Amino acid sequence: MFHQVQLEIIRALHVIRGPMLDKLFTGLNFFDTATFFFLLVPIVWMGWGWKSGVRLTAVLFVSSIVNYSLKEMFQHPRPFHLEEMLGVIQVRGYGFPSGAAQTVVLLTGILYGYWKHHNRWVLGSTYILLISFSRVYLGVHFPTDILAGWAVGMALLAVYRWGFPWIEEKLSKLSFFTLFGILFLCAIAWLWVDHSSISLQLSGAMLGVSFGLAMSQVLDLFLPPARSVREQVIRCAVGVSGVFGLYLLSMAFLPVQIPAVLFGAPFLSALWLSLGSHLVCRRVRIKI
Repeated sequence: MFHQVQLEIIRALHVIRGPMLDKLFTGLNFFDTATFFFLLVPIVWMGWGWKSGVRLTAVLFVSSIVNYSLKEMFQHPRPFHLEEMLGVIQVRGYGFPSGAAQTVVLLTGILYGYWKHHNRWVLGSTYILLISFSRVYLGVHFPTDILAGWAVGMALLAVYRWGFPWIEEKLSKLSFFTLFGILFLCAIAWLWVDHSSISLQLSGAMLGVSFGLAMSQVLDLFLPPARSVREQVIRCAVGVSGVFGLYLLSMAFLPVQIPAVLFGAPFLSALWLSLGSHLVCRRVRIKI
């Protein structure tokens, strides 16, 4: 019955549908794609420093695992699963809670902690509302999916602000190789329980990052602060191009359905970000 009420709301939105709004809200779907995160994480990692990049990567890993686990637990359909004509676009998986709503609240909250501009609340709130409304308009989420996504996003933001400093303090006493060993065992245990494509990709990325960090520590490759905006831009370009290049090449020339590819492509991209890009930028730095 409750789903029927929400379906009526989504049907009502179709009264205002038009080519311009379809293009606008379909375009906003970019913020819930791998492409967006392949841009965001390398830019933060290489432009603002590897420690900020590691924190962002860690919280996004946790967010993805939590969202995937909740969706598998509740297994709620999306609106277009019930009425195909409601879907302006179609996406995979279950709908509750909304991953896009969860992520937009989390990222906006993190940004608030660094960006002190007086308009940050207006811009941040607009970003949250636009992305969240677009998910309902596109027919991929019910309003309750959005509300649940906001709640989970705020909970994860609280963990990031107050739990991560304590976790970092405890983990700082361990070497990166020890952390890699722990994460390796966790990834194997996780894949033993769940063999889905999402689990393979997240495990690959997680192990690529942790192994790259371990090697960067051994080889003393961690980058010092950039000396200029130009150097920041070069670092970001190196990070983004390598991540995209390795991932796309892996997916283009090998069958995507093979588990080794689903695991290996994110592993190589993450390894580039946490190790290969450091090597390249250290050489570039000498010539700048």
